[in-house]
Amino acid sequence: MTLEQYLTTKPHQLSQREAEVAALVSTGLSNREAAVSLFVTEKTVKFHLTNIYKKMGLKSRSQLIVHCSTFVQHAPKSRPTEASF
Repeated sequence: MTLEQYLTTKPHQLSQREAEVAALVSTGLSNREAAVSLFVTEKTVKFHLTNIYKKMGLKSRSQLIVHCSTFVQHAPKSRPTEASF
């Protein structure tokens, strides 16, 4: 499961775009950098961040980064497939 998939499931239930914004911002991108990456305006990224904070019960970008980094640290490692041998 990717971070974006995790963020779109309960209890978070972010939209796909909100999950994309959260994933980009949690890697350290600025609002402007995330906007360029998603082909949207910086204002749109700020709008999504406001919704993300509300839905996740967070108050800041720092809390979002910590929350997302916790998922990445505890995400199950993928197992090698036959094709990778």
